Amino acid sequence: MNKNQLKLFNIRNPWRAKKKSLLPKKYITRTIEKEIREYLAGDDIMVIYGSRQVGKTTLLYKIINDLLAEAVAGRDIFYFSADDGQFADYFLEPSKLLEFILTNKKKQAYVFIDEAQRISNPGVFLKNLYDYKVKDLKIFVTGSSSLEIRSKIIEYLPGRKKIFMLYPLSFREISEFKKLKTIEEKKLVWQEYLIFGGYPKVFFAQGGKAKMRELSDIYESYVKKDIAGYLNIEKPEKFNQLAKLLANQVGGLVNIDELTNTLGINRATLEKYIMILEDTFVVKKVYPYFKNPRAEIAKMSKIYFIDQGLRNIVIKRLESLAERFDQGQLAENFVFSQIEYAKEADTELNFWRTKAGAEIDFVVNRAGKLFLYEVKYNKSAAKLPAAVKSFAKKYNYEKAYLVTGRLDDSRNDLLSFWEI
Repeated sequence: MNKNQLKLFNIRNPWRAKKKSLLPKKYITRTIEKEIREYLAGDDIMVIYGSRQVGKTTLLYKIINDLLAEAVAGRDIFYFSADDGQFADYFLEPSKLLEFILTNKKKQAYVFIDEAQRISNPGVFLKNLYDYKVKDLKIFVTGSSSLEIRSKIIEYLPGRKKIFMLYPLSFREISEFKKLKTIEEKKLVWQEYLIFGGYPKVFFAQGGKAKMRELSDIYESYVKKDIAGYLNIEKPEKFNQLAKLLANQVGGLVNIDELTNTLGINRATLEKYIMILEDTFVVKKVYPYFKNPRAEIAKMSKIYFIDQGLRNIVIKRLESLAERFDQGQLAENFVFSQIEYAKEADTELNFWRTKAGAEIDFVVNRAGKLFLYEVKYNKSAAKLPAAVKSFAKKYNYEKAYLVTGRLDDSRNDLLSFWEI
């Protein structure tokens, strides 16, 4: 490395000089950490991906902090950001990076490459780096685009990687961090979560105005500029209008023809924009559960936002829950997000609706067993919908739940929002 590169490298790697780590003092333990630790001993490349601002870099710092606490030498830990052009020459040919690591490590080397999709041909680079079969080398990479991670990295690493998805903070993670005990405490934090969501910087911001500014910054820089600019979207104003339309119809069936007419763009462009929003972790499609397309909805999907706060800033609605008309949509999007965040590899999330109008909000298939979730924000809602009986005539299911703010210990089919 030249002098400038080495100076910057040492700033980004203070643990190599036995200085403190870069982990923030306030850190929320992520559920995904336990799973990551299970694969630390293997030689697979660890791929962690998720949207910008969800805490991927901070998670890397936490892994580094844990390694240091377990007596791994600071000089055996190497952190690089592929966003930083200063090190671009080290990501052209793996042998150059490898030479630097082997020259400077003592024992087992841990290499962290942040935003790896920025590397030219990252999949080929990582495959070749892995295929050197260097003993005592563990590689971690992060990325911010599902599309790029799949096409540029994952496809090149068959049998060489473990993949981990990092979402915004879940309500359970926040609840455990804040050590919430009583129902009243959980309910208050849940109500705030419905408005501002789980981006870490938003959560740690003090006061509604500060949270609003952080959300606005994420939306302006990430959705409006980063996504639209980096992916060369031809009609950014239509792209942003689409985000608003989808935010206003959370939980409703997506009518592609209606959206194309409203926006004045063709179907191919609209579907491309929805795919981009999904691949960059802004929204997620939920598909119908069906076996009989004549009687059940089979083609139309629903769309939910990955983060509550991002959805609300898109439509510029951040007032308190009591002042809103869309409490039901917020509650339904919340239940979607918490199920999605906790979803295992053997889990599939769908909805069910017949052409006659019977509907169940979420059908969750866990290893072949079906669980039904019907969301009712209204506290007076006390009965499972008739649609559950309609569903039971066609399919066997394990359990049906009514997710609501109502509490009744005598019933085992009720789930409160803050306990899901």
